[in-house]
Amino acid sequence: MVVAIVTTAIVAAVVAVIGSLVFGGDDEKVPSSDVAAAFERIDGSLSYGVDGYVELTDCPVGDPRRLAEAVADVVEIDDLVIDGEVYVDAYERSSDYPAITQCFVSSDPDDGEGPTSIGFSVSSVPSGSYRDFLAEGAYGAEIDVSIDVQRRRNGGGVVGDVFGYCYRGEDLSGCGADVVDRANGVVLSVYLQGTSRTADEVVRALDEVVAAMAENLIEFAESNPVPSTLSGADT
Repeated sequence: MVVAIVTTAIVAAVVAVIGSLVFGGDDEKVPSSDVAAAFERIDGSLSYGVDGYVELTDCPVGDPRRLAEAVADVVEIDDLVIDGEVYVDAYERSSDYPAITQCFVSSDPDDGEGPTSIGFSVSSVPSGSYRDFLAEGAYGAEIDVSIDVQRRRNGGGVVGDVFGYCYRGEDLSGCGADVVDRANGVVLSVYLQGTSRTADEVVRALDEVVAAMAENLIEFAESNPVPSTLSGADT
């Protein structure tokens, strides 16, 4: 799930793959309730503008460049993207959209179709079916969703359903993967921009960094009781 990836477009189709993911391995497990509480603390401390939006100076789930470097171990990411500009913004919860804080690093913020951006986010869980939300709410009403795989793995630590999907539009294309912990009300996501990206790729990317994102989020909430925002926001 993503509000905007630097550019804005109406997306025409989504191809989804669903799996399951534990935030950490056997020796690295993050309590799901701690992840949710950390996001609630951060979201509650933000002073949103009149449009429900604010830009942050730092990314709560970790430095996007370092996360991109980790993703590059399992998915091809151009060095120009990893060394690109960082964007961090947050949107408060509305009647039809969950609260979300998202972070992108991009080599070309005006290019919505090339493999020029990678993003990471944390959000609350929307009401109702998450698949319906992806198809009808996250990217606009004109979205088709095809679910290829659905499975659930239960175990210790944080467990959630993973949705891997691709968005294709006239000016914006890419794929995303969301690990959804509905019991605790939190979602962690990764996005890979580009027309040639696949759902399998972005699920591998999420698997590579989701434990670090969860740990970074908890540490950020503890060390930043009031996150720094960029000056000049429309408040």
